[in-house]
Amino acid sequence: IAGMEGHICDNCVEQAHAIVEEEFKKEKGFDTTGIKLMKPIEIKKFLDQYVIGQDQAKKILAVAVYNHYKRLNQPVSADETEIE
Repeated sequence: IAGMEGHICDNCVEQAHAIVEEEFKKEKGFDTTGIKLMKPIEIKKFLDQYVIGQDQAKKILAVAVYNHYKRLNQPVSADETEIE
């Protein structure tokens, strides 16, 4: 990662991420692997209870939330290939 004031190698980023993730789990007892995923249609039905109209926006948001939590539930391995 290159910034205006310095650079951080990929290995250091991965190691820092692992440390922060481990500390966060210890302190908060938070583990994303146990999150129950609601389907996008269920998320939209939930949004329907609180948001009037905006059906297209609710559909897009529901899919985005579903995909976000689906990614969080995937275990992170150090040998993954990152595609930019």
